[in-house]
Amino acid sequence: MFTIITVGFVLFGIGYPIIGLGTGFLQIFVGAAIAGIGLGLLMPTLNVWLVARAPEVFRGRAFGLLTTSVFFGQFISPFITEPISSQVGIGGSFVVVGAVMLAVAAAFFVGGRISSEAETLVPSEPV
Repeated sequence: MFTIITVGFVLFGIGYPIIGLGTGFLQIFVGAAIAGIGLGLLMPTLNVWLVARAPEVFRGRAFGLLTTSVFFGQFISPFITEPISSQVGIGGSFVVVGAVMLAVAAAFFVGGRISSEAETLVPSEPV
């Protein structure tokens, strides 16, 4: 699970700088396609992860929180990126966000490795 999430964020981290540094339609299209593949991997994986983690009685609430988080992120993102864009330009802000996505990918990679190691040390089912 962590591997797919990591790959999704890596693709965001690759696609966004291509968009930001792109000088023509084809370059921006390629960057958007790469980032879109990342989103296509990420969203269903997060849904499956949520179903696996949330107790059945709380799943509706958990999915509501996930949906709220996505839309809140879309609402708040201009307030976060505008100061960046005013300093480095719109293209530069895509590069900065791409770097942040790569940092998030690294965190999921490390977190996934730690989680995997912990699961091998402590069995999930009683013996």
